[in-house]
Amino acid sequence: MLTTSVSRLTTNVNMLTTSESRLTTNVNMLTTSVSMLTTYVNMLTTSVSRLTTSVSMLTTYVKMLTTRVSRLTTNVNMLTTSESMLTIYVNMLTTSVSRLTTSVSRLITNVNMLTTSVSMLTTVNMLTKCKYAYH
Repeated sequence: MLTTSVSRLTTNVNMLTTSESRLTTNVNMLTTSVSMLTTYVNMLTTSVSRLTTSVSMLTTYVKMLTTRVSRLTTNVNMLTTSESMLTIYVNMLTTSVSRLTTSVSRLITNVNMLTTSVSMLTTVNMLTKCKYAYH
């Protein structure tokens, strides 16, 4: 009976040793798992930080692009206004040239009329002299 009890005690001690060894293995695996989880959390934190930085940079680039588009729009509007003003000035210049041409034409007509009048006066003067010369 004592031998049986010692045998059972030995078996129980062996089982306890095996259970302790398994528990140690499980604790080691748990520690490794926690360490890996910590590594993954750190990697995730780094990824989130990089993503935040990328989003911030993208926001900055979008703001810069918006500013450039706004400046481009302003420049296009100024160019359109300048083109419109240039068209007005060209039209005014065309009108002025047309009026100048008309004025030159009238001046030529007046000079021709003056030449005709002088010619007629010369003819009348010569006829008058001839009339007095015969009397």
